[in-house]
Amino acid sequence: MRTKILTIFFILLITSQVYGLALTAKVTLNEKRLLAKAPELKPEQLFKSSYYSRLGRFLDDRYPYRRPFIIAKNWIDYYIFYTSPSPKVHIGTDGWLYMRSSLTGYIRDECDKKRRAIHLARTLHSIEKLFASENKRFFFIVAPDKDRIYPEHLGFKRPKNTCGKNFYGLFLEALEKYPLQGFIRLDKILVEAKKDYLIYYKKGTHWNYRGAMIASSAILQRLSTTTDKYRLPEIKFKQIEDLRDLTTLWGLNLTETVDVARFIKRNKKVKTKNLTPLANGRPRLQMTNTSATGHSLLPPTLIYRDSFMTIPLKFMKGSFEKIDAIWTRKIPATPETDYPALRSAEIIIIEAVERNLYRLQIRKNDFASVLMGSTGTREKQIKKVSN
Repeated sequence: MRTKILTIFFILLITSQVYGLALTAKVTLNEKRLLAKAPELKPEQLFKSSYYSRLGRFLDDRYPYRRPFIIAKNWIDYYIFYTSPSPKVHIGTDGWLYMRSSLTGYIRDECDKKRRAIHLARTLHSIEKLFASENKRFFFIVAPDKDRIYPEHLGFKRPKNTCGKNFYGLFLEALEKYPLQGFIRLDKILVEAKKDYLIYYKKGTHWNYRGAMIASSAILQRLSTTTDKYRLPEIKFKQIEDLRDLTTLWGLNLTETVDVARFIKRNKKVKTKNLTPLANGRPRLQMTNTSATGHSLLPPTLIYRDSFMTIPLKFMKGSFEKIDAIWTRKIPATPETDYPALRSAEIIIIEAVERNLYRLQIRKNDFASVLMGSTGTREKQIKKVSN
């Protein structure tokens, strides 16, 4: 009898890994990081301690019961101790969650980045003149962080610092010296709109469908030279219970009621093509309007974007002849991806979320090189742009 019990125990122990994989397959936990890869097995690696360290990390990340244990720990942290299970998430008041990386400039000022803010403003001012010389219109958009629109739910007041400004505030200050005619400032519009609607997800990092629609409307109004070109699709909002990205970091079922846009009249003649992604895997989209509605459409447009433009593109695509949208902070990107669109586009847009504004890598000399063509003209234009 004892032998049978031990045999059954060892069989269960050996097969528990298979049971674990089956039972936890549907457990949702988005840690927003890459899991450790299996180390390459070579004879010479077997005598190195680093190989076994990498192997240990690989096995730890793929332990079948790892996700349920993490979620259980997160549940205790949040519901028992009311603390954030993830260092990436700040718990505000009334169920509001914030990404900690976006709070850096709120908790302390970023006066040490003033030179970089001035450099960004001067660079944008220069390339705006460059595009104007090539009969192209240029626009710059900053998608505000949630704490800029809803600071009242953070649960603490902004500390008194030396200059009291984050990078975006320093950038706005720099624009006084280097004005940008094509700057579309959304934060004031959204602060006003929140009086009537919830425009950001309480438990997510982005604006919701209503916030995206308000931003889209403001962008189209600035881009349009006539009201005929300013058109949003006919939509109807419906409410659903949904999980957002900050709670999936924890793996907890913390849903919220959100407004989702249901398109009543979608322009089915706008064809969306997924182009070859960038080397880092970020997407490239091309949207072409093939309809003949009699409406005057905005001309071909190139948009350098990030995640905040995902929903606005759905709203705005019917107002353009063609959109090339590239998700990148390195601007321009590469000769194979955006250079052809850069030459043919009549409107160029750069959009960046506030927390990543200082990470933009805008190379004005590359813009001049792409647009001017010949070497002699290019050198003259670069010198002109630099001034």
